[in-house]
Amino acid sequence: MKTLKPKISTWYSDSATGDVFEVIAIDPDSDTIEYQLSDGELGEFDQATWDSLNLTRTEAPDHWSDNLEDAVDDGFFDDAEIEFEHYSAAMTEYDRDIPDFDDDAYMS
Repeated sequence: MKTLKPKISTWYSDSATGDVFEVIAIDPDSDTIEYQLSDGELGEFDQATWDSLNLTRTEAPDHWSDNLEDAVDDGFFDDAEIEFEHYSAAMTEYDRDIPDFDDDAYMS
């Protein structure tokens, strides 16, 4: 069995588990390969584990990024829902003096 060399942004299929994942980082100092499964779960292999896997290169699964878009779709990032009801005064009532750091002295 020939071991495939890990390559960032490349998709692999593990024939033993059926997992399909993308290599997202390689750390040569610690000999670790970080990956992301098609469902969005993150993990890492050490080099010895990588070498023992029965891998084949594959294409990215259809709609694999749908899991990553769930955070946006669930309204988590929806600015329209932010309410400022805890503020007691309008911003115009605050002291708006800006400190003078004497920047004009350097403008000559």
